[in-house]
Amino acid sequence: MSSRPLSDTLHRLMHAYRQLMLEAIREQGIELPITHIRVLKGICRIEECTAHHIASQMRRDRAQIARVISELVKNGLIIKVSHPKDRRSQLLEPTAAGLELRARLDKVEEQVTQRLTNPLSADEIEIFEKIAGRMTEQVTPQPSNDPTNEAQ
Repeated sequence: MSSRPLSDTLHRLMHAYRQLMLEAIREQGIELPITHIRVLKGICRIEECTAHHIASQMRRDRAQIARVISELVKNGLIIKVSHPKDRRSQLLEPTAAGLELRARLDKVEEQVTQRLTNPLSADEIEIFEKIAGRMTEQVTPQPSNDPTNEAQ
């Protein structure tokens, strides 16, 4: 058993993943802040996505999310369309440029994940996923087959 507290190990893993992602994103010439990237990814994943969905899933202030959405619209990465079921709301949809950026980000994530998991066997990765899943279930609300949970 390691003498290092588990919290140190978790922090080091989180920091390593975040640092590798930031470096890989910069190497790809992607200039968006991480919050913008997370919002774009959420919009790409969530069917009938609204600003409210994003704010609630990211646990962020709606005003902050509104500013990010405005910048993503201005950058041509998403569009707002009228919600067919609720006139007071607008749906957020990725543009072709937004989908292309999302595909680039997926490749970056895949490369970073491959780099971090390279020394692990398939069995070790499966065990890690199960353990990490159980740990996060303790602190995150569980979806009822709700795809909005993937925004994070």
